[in-house]
Amino acid sequence: MTAAHLVRLANEALEAGDPATAADRLVEAAGVHGQSGDQRGRATLLTQASLLLRVVDRPDDAASAARAAWDTGADVVTRRAAAVELAEVARSKGDPDTATAWLYRALPAADDPDPVGRARVLVRLANLEAAAGRFTAAVRACEEAVEALDGSDEATRVRLELSGALLGAGHPGRATDVLDQAMTATDDPAVLAEGHLVALAIALRQHDGVRARASAASARAEALRAGAAVPYLAAAAAQADLADSAGDLVGAYESLAKAWVTLGDLLGREVGRAMVHPLLLDLRSRWGTEAFAQAKAAYEQRRRQPTS
Repeated sequence: MTAAHLVRLANEALEAGDPATAADRLVEAAGVHGQSGDQRGRATLLTQASLLLRVVDRPDDAASAARAAWDTGADVVTRRAAAVELAEVARSKGDPDTATAWLYRALPAADDPDPVGRARVLVRLANLEAAAGRFTAAVRACEEAVEALDGSDEATRVRLELSGALLGAGHPGRATDVLDQAMTATDDPAVLAEGHLVALAIALRQHDGVRARASAASARAEALRAGAAVPYLAAAAAQADLADSAGDLVGAYESLAKAWVTLGDLLGREVGRAMVHPLLLDLRSRWGTEAFAQAKAAYEQRRRQPTS
């Protein structure tokens, strides 16, 4: 059977909702390419198969396919895709150190034929380094990525990552400068929402409550404009925490109660509940049942009062 026919069968399996069979057909097609000496074609199909094997929760098979793709000795770009896939397999198995190591291996030391692809790997790497608390390494990765992507929409998002990494590395002034560059380069509400969340983090680090509250409110408004649930919830939770810290228990409850309704409108009532209810339970645990009930009752009374 030809590789093309096997790939066609894989596509048909995907269309039928059977990614496991699709992955198996891609592995078979990769074998045909290998027999003909087409290492690039073999590596490409093995990497695609690995992704599908991750989807169907076969991480060991996914790792084997991606490692075989890496070992083909194909060109830099093709092997990079395999290394990124190996990093994703490691990350999905809860092994961020191995994931980080594979991303470094995806970055050749010599001239890179695909600087944009390299930059995207650097962004993944920066996220892992920052999550591990290695903010200086995250800053280096982001700075190189920004240089490669400069002038594109992607560069704006990477500048947000860079700003967060600089803050983590203890440079709030530089973080603010980079953030300002990013915010003035976009009118995308989703990007602006993320940017205001970074501004919130900077303000909190600098103990500037006024700016923190303004940033949280702006993040929430932009996230709502974008219909972006995750930054919306982050902003609502931040507003609740800020109100709680100021002793405004009713305001803290109100922030999350309104988020419940809004996220329910965006994503469905059950999803909205699943996202917000744990945060309300956390407030009740911190305040105690009686204080929580009083804040809830005060909010409900306020909500029922007619507005003038």
